[in-house]
Amino acid sequence: MLKYQSIQDLDLEIRKSPTVDNFRKKCSVLGNYVSDSPTQYPDTTSPLDVTRLRVPRKLKNKLILALLSWYVNDVVGFLIRINLEENWGEQLKEVGQIVLTSKEFALTWFIIQDEFNENDFFGNYLCEARVLDILNSLEFQKMSRKKVKKYTGYCRGYRDSNHRAQKPLPLDVQPGTISISELEAERFEQEMKMYSLYYRVTTFLEDSSA
Repeated sequence: MLKYQSIQDLDLEIRKSPTVDNFRKKCSVLGNYVSDSPTQYPDTTSPLDVTRLRVPRKLKNKLILALLSWYVNDVVGFLIRINLEENWGEQLKEVGQIVLTSKEFALTWFIIQDEFNENDFFGNYLCEARVLDILNSLEFQKMSRKKVKKYTGYCRGYRDSNHRAQKPLPLDVQPGTISISELEAERFEQEMKMYSLYYRVTTFLEDSSA
């Protein structure tokens, strides 16, 4: 567990980190892309969709990127968090919701978890090698050049164009995969994890500000 008794103490240490300062400066390039055009960077050979950002696949890198997103300018930080939320995955989903909610919540989670101490945090998590790996993975996705086919109202295999094929059930409720009750139980368990973590975070914030 980190030794810091308040989020202000950890926030100060992070701000003083040369690694974080370097990340902030290099992320300013992403901000330049976004400010040049709200939809795409003016490159006729390979236009980039500046609303779609590739994010790391490793969970630890996602956690650190979520934290770092609160230390860059607002536009880039928002862009990072939106794309992290969309591509977080199921692993530690409740933690993802917490660290992407606010800077205070993100700092609190890193303080209250028991996985590492401050030496491990700055030596293995918020370290130059990991942050460089994160920076190398951050890039805008190329815009698709495929033309969108216009819907004519005709569906192949159906004589009456007004009758379209029904959409299949989601995989999680199809026969032979998982029952509705099991799905509800999983959702309930996920919600309880979220509420439990939210309670720990808010309790720490209240106690540290008392």
